[in-house]
Amino acid sequence: MSLLRRLRASERGAIAVEFAALAPVLAILIMSGFEVSRYMIAIQKVDRIATSLGDYVSQAQQLNTAELNNLFSATAQIASPLSFDDGIVVVSSIYRSTGPNPPTITWQRSGGGSLVGATSSVGVQGGNPTLPAGMTLAAAEGMIAAEAFLDFTPLFLADLVPAVRIHRTAYYRPRMSQQVALVP
Repeated sequence: MSLLRRLRASERGAIAVEFAALAPVLAILIMSGFEVSRYMIAIQKVDRIATSLGDYVSQAQQLNTAELNNLFSATAQIASPLSFDDGIVVVSSIYRSTGPNPPTITWQRSGGGSLVGATSSVGVQGGNPTLPAGMTLAAAEGMIAAEAFLDFTPLFLADLVPAVRIHRTAYYRPRMSQQVALVP
């Protein structure tokens, strides 16, 4: 038998060739699974940041700026093990006075990260809030809206998949008074 016929008939090394052909596909599948799980964790962390800050602020009758800044500092711990450097939290106090006037955003503060360009979907301080459908405020009633933003960037596939902005909002009624006051 000639050498050429023996090589064609031989099956040694076929598994190595098949593995070499499938290895990139398997690597991409593994990295994609890792990124999807990181993304799901990031969504949960952003949701937890919004609900935690909204809950804490709604439990106070009044807050000062230092106390609010301490709450913003806690976002890094809530987001752990993910980094919240590419995130920000916006807390708004909404109040509807007596009479036919619509509710207004009495104060609004942001902090917790260094994300630039995130704007509140609730509105701006002094303006009328944009509330979800069906959510209303009665006269002399207040609400706290806490929004958390995070720009999620994949670790492995950053060149193929662009950063995605995750945004969650939590609404709470003040527990100790009709409105949470912010004092200097």
